[in-house]
Amino acid sequence: MESPRTKALFLPLIGSLLLLPPALPAQRRRRKADICPYCRNDTDLLRRMGLVSHGPFPFAQAPQAEAGKILTTKDIQKLLAFEHFRWIETKHFKIGSAMGSYSIQEKEKKYYRAQLERLKAMGLKKVKVKTRRLDPWLRLHLYALWAEDAYKEFLRVVRKTDDDFPEDPAHAFKTIDGKKRYMGQGPYLGQPAKYEILITHTMKAYRIFMARFLGRVTVRAQRWNFVQRGALFVGLSEEMPGHRNDRKMHNSMVFCLAINMLDGYRFYAYNLPVWLTEGMGHYFERRVSPRFNSYDSNEGSVADLRRTWRYEPKVRAMVAAGAYPPLAGIFRKRDYGELKFQDHLIVWSLVQFLADEHGDQFARFLDRMKGRINPDGSTGAGNLLGVQRRAFKEVFGWSPGRLEEAWKNYVLTHYPAK
Repeated sequence: MESPRTKALFLPLIGSLLLLPPALPAQRRRRKADICPYCRNDTDLLRRMGLVSHGPFPFAQAPQAEAGKILTTKDIQKLLAFEHFRWIETKHFKIGSAMGSYSIQEKEKKYYRAQLERLKAMGLKKVKVKTRRLDPWLRLHLYALWAEDAYKEFLRVVRKTDDDFPEDPAHAFKTIDGKKRYMGQGPYLGQPAKYEILITHTMKAYRIFMARFLGRVTVRAQRWNFVQRGALFVGLSEEMPGHRNDRKMHNSMVFCLAINMLDGYRFYAYNLPVWLTEGMGHYFERRVSPRFNSYDSNEGSVADLRRTWRYEPKVRAMVAAGAYPPLAGIFRKRDYGELKFQDHLIVWSLVQFLADEHGDQFARFLDRMKGRINPDGSTGAGNLLGVQRRAFKEVFGWSPGRLEEAWKNYVLTHYPAK
């Protein structure tokens, strides 16, 4: 509705519009705040760094009422206009961040100088390695770097390269170990679209985004599958507990990405046992920093959270006393909400044991668990517990009892008592 007061303010301006200079070219009209001060949005520099652009690009997925509409980063910024998002597309990710600046603490100087040296060596010559303040653009570039680090690490764990995944779903099968294996529906570990990350500055923006595009009311970190696009999404906010700390935010992102990448590996068609997905998340984030840990929960439960970060002595003490949760019970759990604190410690330790001590076999084990196809061509999610039991036997040569003994021996010989 237009008010008389609005008219009174608008009419005197009409004549003055004739005095305005001609419109500038689109690139020159672009807000200075949208130009990265480190790369100047230089496409050649970005390409040399393994990056694509600072946007705009397709992102998220329109709600069902607007089915068919292709959302872009411009739509997200328009919806959340009270926050300033900066965007970056890498080889495997699309990232939007409204994070503010971060002051580096004295104890963090060495770590961040090493990370900033990496950015400078990649081509961002304007980066000041000894800065004590990470501005929003610098943080965006760091998170792009860290996301790609996680992707590279995941490829190491599954013993694959980008070339193993199909550009075209018509070439979804590849010969592995003498057998034709289904490798997914696209080039991003089997997904057709890049993995997406959104980090808001405020919980207000986070809630609006979640309600609008996911149909959810949540204040927790969120993973999501935009099914129509085949894009697996991670949502975070600086106003989540502890996430003003950049190291915590970094860990949370990697935890969520590890699970999304495992889900997306050879295409996300069914859910794996929660011990494996949660264990993978813990394994990845604790390789970044063991001090900041994430714990999943489902919609009807709250994760069993503890501040303890030194997992090794606790796991060792449980094993030495024979007071740990039975592995058979952990393997049968189907929901994140069923995992207690001790379960989290155990699933992390199991994945660490398998990935670090038996890496080649673990990669083959994951190939047995993912990308399963039934004779009729449908995805094979049936009887995963049976599949898992056979995979342990056929790949590692372990019965459930042998697996448990091998893991216990690893814990007692590798983990400190204190």
